Amino acid sequence: MRKFNSYGPVNPKKHYYVPRSKLVEKCVQDLIGDPEDLGHYFTIWGARQTGKTWLYRQSLENSDSDNKLY
Repeated sequence: MRKFNSYGPVNPKKHYYVPRSKLVEKCVQDLIGDPEDLGHYFTIWGARQTGKTWLYRQSLENSDSDNKLY
């Protein structure tokens, strides 16, 4: 049974959440970037408990295993 979560990382199997597929895809593209440019750094800004860590983790999980993200 799912429940509401007000702190810590979101687990989609346990918690209610809104999928942010387009945002995650954009972050992955920004991290990987053009193979010739080797991607670039970016900053995730937001107030407390707005999903910054979740966005970071989802971006890493959704990136191809071929791409090296540090």
